[in-house]
Amino acid sequence: MSKICTGCDEKGIIKKSPAWVKKLARSDDPPAEYLPKVKDLISVDIKMGENFAGKYVYYFATESCDMLKKDKKNCYNVSPYEAYDNYENSGVTQLDDNGFSRIIISKPINYYVKEENNKTYKPHVHYRLSNKNGTWGKDIYTIQLN
Repeated sequence: MSKICTGCDEKGIIKKSPAWVKKLARSDDPPAEYLPKVKDLISVDIKMGENFAGKYVYYFATESCDMLKKDKKNCYNVSPYEAYDNYENSGVTQLDDNGFSRIIISKPINYYVKEENNKTYKPHVHYRLSNKNGTWGKDIYTIQLN
């Protein structure tokens, strides 16, 4: 078997960082800015049915308290602009032959909308499906979380 990348051995394992990583003073470690704790992850099932088999799914939710770098007391009193921040709690997956996919996200937070008399919205996940031509559909679906 030949090497897969410059830092890999013949088995596809990186034993030590390659020279270019060291030269740029980078690291192969997970990012220090945000790495979710396992206890803060939740799974969400997307069930669309067989008619949607094979479609791609772009999903997004508000960020978690840790993602926003807020303590638990202050992370539930935020606007949607702050709650969604940089859309980091998002990803892409593909529906299986049954039109099903399970996604894993950081536990999203509530947010309030000042313009709606400070109405609070509970955590939820939005998602869009791909079209046959490789573009994203216009419909945005939502799953309410507990």
